[in-house]
Amino acid sequence: MRRSHLIPILFFFSLHFTHAQGHSPFAEVEEAINQYQFIKAAENLESLPDSLKSELTYHNLAARIYRSLGDFKQARRAYQNCLRLEPHSVQTQIAWAQLEIGAHNYDQAGKLYLNLIEQDSLNPHFYKLLAYLELKRESNLGAMAAFNKSLELSERDQEAAVQLILLYLNQQIYPQADSLIRIYRAESPDSKLFHQLELRSAFSQKQYPRVQVTGQHLLKEFGDSSLLVLRSLGIAYYHLKAFNQADTILQLALEISQEPEQIFFYLGMSKLAQNQHDLGQAYLQKAMEAGTSKSMSVYELNMALSLDEEGRYGDAISYYQSVYRQTQSPLILYYLARDYDQFYLDKNPALNYYRAFLDNAGSEYFQYQDFSRKRIAELKRIKHFKAD
Repeated sequence: MRRSHLIPILFFFSLHFTHAQGHSPFAEVEEAINQYQFIKAAENLESLPDSLKSELTYHNLAARIYRSLGDFKQARRAYQNCLRLEPHSVQTQIAWAQLEIGAHNYDQAGKLYLNLIEQDSLNPHFYKLLAYLELKRESNLGAMAAFNKSLELSERDQEAAVQLILLYLNQQIYPQADSLIRIYRAESPDSKLFHQLELRSAFSQKQYPRVQVTGQHLLKEFGDSSLLVLRSLGIAYYHLKAFNQADTILQLALEISQEPEQIFFYLGMSKLAQNQHDLGQAYLQKAMEAGTSKSMSVYELNMALSLDEEGRYGDAISYYQSVYRQTQSPLILYYLARDYDQFYLDKNPALNYYRAFLDNAGSEYFQYQDFSRKRIAELKRIKHFKAD
């Protein structure tokens, strides 16, 4: 009979012991963290007995809390304590590095990533983390080296490949960019992204037949009518002298562009190439009105040249003057001399511009220098006869 009473008593103590074991002293801290109540979590953490403050869990929780509160000093101290207890913790080092990146302390983050690479030099993810840090430090060479290493260790990492291609394109290292684009486009023919990168590369290199082929493929196979595709394709059509196609595509680009100045310019140039001067000049005027870029002098120069073709020399002069103020190009002095010569009976301004052109041209624009000398001689002779 004694044995029958013993079983329920043991069972009761077993249940009580299991419940006590299952209740973590950090439970209230973790619950507050899970509810994003980080101030409360900090208060709960600080109220814990000193005996728990030597445990790894305590410092891990402290790092999470103080990082979330933006208290970099306390969080940094917590990460240091974590690494003291667990020196090779990958998770802690990455979390600490991310904290330092948030604090713009890139040197310390770099040291942590380099330490991870020293621990495991064959882990491509560590190189990729370092590469993104190098981008934040505006070290393109460092980022390229790190992404390259990451890609060597993990050839299928398209994220690293894309970032490396973008770096090559931004640095105008086109052979390497195109080589990577070919490899990953062949591996992923259904990836629109690598076709878009090819389009960007071809356009940057002014390879307009390649732009046309790639742009048409993106339109037809992927239904990609993004501004990147339409603008690039429309400009390529213009350079390939397919002006009707250029007009159609550029008009579509115009409908979705928030910065239309370049599109206005090429629409204007396309219309001028088709001898539609009124429309061409109207688009050039819109490009100038929308213009905020360094291309303003290009727009104004083409407007002046178009007006010259129509014999509107007086109208062209103000554009040439504006272009000269921006560029100080000696050639513009020649254009001004010609227009003053054509438009005004008083030839003195023309003479002055011809002379200024010759004084500034140096060895350049030799094809215009001979005419300018001859014209100066003629104008001086005319002026002499009038004086007589």
